Amino acid sequence: MTKLFKKKVSLSASIGVIAIVSVLAVGSYVMAYQNDNIAPQNVFESGSNVTINQDAAVPPSDEVLGGVNPDIPYDFLVVNNDMTKYISGSFINASTTIVSVLNPFGTTSTSTISFMQLIETGVATSTYSIACGAATTAYATPTYNIIESGSIATSTSFGTIENNLTAALNGNSVGVTGGTAAKISLTPTYPYLVCKVTIVPATLYTGAFTEVTNTFDGKFEFRANRLRF
Repeated sequence: MTKLFKKKVSLSASIGVIAIVSVLAVGSYVMAYQNDNIAPQNVFESGSNVTINQDAAVPPSDEVLGGVNPDIPYDFLVVNNDMTKYISGSFINASTTIVSVLNPFGTTSTSTISFMQLIETGVATSTYSIACGAATTAYATPTYNIIESGSIATSTSFGTIENNLTAALNGNSVGVTGGTAAKISLTPTYPYLVCKVTIVPATLYTGAFTEVTNTFDGKFEFRANRLRF
């Protein structure tokens, strides 16, 4: 009986050693996997100096393919310190200044606007044109334009206007283009991105934009880029 008992103890000890070694081996593999697949996740708060770095595990590329939600729950994206801010909103009502946005990187920074789009959701009861660009103040006429629409007829929908969209490229039924500018800069001197409506001619019905009950409406979006220092 004593001999058998000793064998059982010896066998149990062996199993315990194997289990411990196995756990250590698996633990070492997991740690190695995590250390090899750590990527920084950066959170930037516009208008402040707050930057939060947080580690996030990234699974192997063969598991990522076709399995990632394309929606990003932030209004920015950073790739190798190149930061892009994605800004969108609705037209300002009862004003000929339909868009006015301060440089999202701050008044002392310089950023580039490489894309801007206007989407109309309600037609205007007057003939007009739109110019969007860098301005000195929130309601000033833009000095450097990224969008120049040309004339848009009364009660006619332009649908969508984008910068660098020429007559040969757009599918707009009314032939309204966005001009030829590929990008502009927002600087400490010109920190605002402003879109102004101009009545054509000026004697036409200005209330189509300035009255609270006007039918003109729409949305805008643009992208601002700069290096994150």
